[in-house]
Amino acid sequence: MINYDLIIFTPILSFYKRRLFSEVSRIRGRLLVVTLNGCSSIRGLDFVESAGEGFDVLNLSDLKLESGASIGSIFRTFKILRSFTGTPIIVSGWDRIEYWVVALIGSGKVGLALESSFYESSDRGLKGVMKAKFLGLIDLVLASGQPHLELVDKLGFLGRTVVTGGVGLPFNDIGYTRFPGKIEFAGRFLYVGRNSPEKNLMALIEAFKLLPDFKLTLAGFCRSEWVGPLPENVEIIGVFRRDNIDQVFNCNDVFVLPSLSEPWGLVVEEALRFGLPVIVSPSVGCSQDLVAEMKTGIVCDDTSYVSISKACVAVGERYTDYARNIRKINWSIRDKNQVYAYAQL
Repeated sequence: MINYDLIIFTPILSFYKRRLFSEVSRIRGRLLVVTLNGCSSIRGLDFVESAGEGFDVLNLSDLKLESGASIGSIFRTFKILRSFTGTPIIVSGWDRIEYWVVALIGSGKVGLALESSFYESSDRGLKGVMKAKFLGLIDLVLASGQPHLELVDKLGFLGRTVVTGGVGLPFNDIGYTRFPGKIEFAGRFLYVGRNSPEKNLMALIEAFKLLPDFKLTLAGFCRSEWVGPLPENVEIIGVFRRDNIDQVFNCNDVFVLPSLSEPWGLVVEEALRFGLPVIVSPSVGCSQDLVAEMKTGIVCDDTSYVSISKACVAVGERYTDYARNIRKINWSIRDKNQVYAYAQL
């Protein structure tokens, strides 16, 4: 039987997790990644990957992620714990039975990679009690950012915490950036993501009805029949392959993410690596760490279309300052810090 130095339980093997785990395996030793599900019904074909690079992958269920836990996946979790006694394990949340099985029965140290923040995750009532109980079983919390760290503080966690500064590595190369040659604002705004209620797309579109001199491009799982009639300055380009990501970002000046709920917002990090100042709602998990503290754009006052439209005007007035601040970020150090955080357990 193979002996592993670390086991990580994660919902699915997304492209950015695969890249992170590949780097973790270089410094942590032999790594087994256990995926709860093999695919997702709301993600693109190149979002989920099936094989690791430098680490082994074991899939608990072929059902889609949205189906939740199954008897088979729970049974396989017990089997893994019995086979690899004493091996440190990192789980990726507290919202699946498999994670609770690991925390309750695992014989080695257990870490929690926490992507939930106090913005969207309650610390009150029965949910708060259950989260606090779960944290009582955890040896180390890997918190994505400051709002995530604040959540575990509110829940009374007294163990070790490490801020990772992200939720994965969006590009193959450590420290990857692709800045445009010139810093200039031409009023071109970009949204990348799904058209689901928590993304607040309708408010974003309403905001651009007030901004006829600006252009908004909607990329990702967006269709005109889902959002209704669009103003002339709003265009939908739909899904694109990650091979073409540089073309999408480099054709725009500002990235906008007006979500009502967003645990982190990896796409914000992608936009910054292409040199785009960003506008985010105060509900976006990375708004404090990547936007407010680094002065890379604007955190809206709220999630209303009026607040979004005001931010779009304001970002143009200080565009050069935001763009220059983005170029000061040392992405190589941030990426390495995230990788080394996983070696702390």
